[in-house]
Amino acid sequence: MNEPGNISYPSWSKDGEYLYFDNFMADHLTARRVRFGATKSEELYTLEGFQRYDGGPSGSWGGLSPEGDRLYVRDLSVQEIYPLDVELP
Repeated sequence: MNEPGNISYPSWSKDGEYLYFDNFMADHLTARRVRFGATKSEELYTLEGFQRYDGGPSGSWGGLSPEGDRLYVRDLSVQEIYPLDVELP
């Protein structure tokens, strides 16, 4: 398989028939999957404009839940600061 960009955080589907991954560092950021034995992946959805934690040069972590749902880390707190007043006894 030859993919533009890179393959980030690959995860096997529960039935082992698909490999799910995010295609970061490409012109069009997408979530994709490829069937075992296939030579071309399919786009599931775009990740353009998706606010996610920037975990480094390969983008953010992504994975699969036990039910097969896509999971992503979303951390907005790094852009906002809140005061906290604590009264201890």
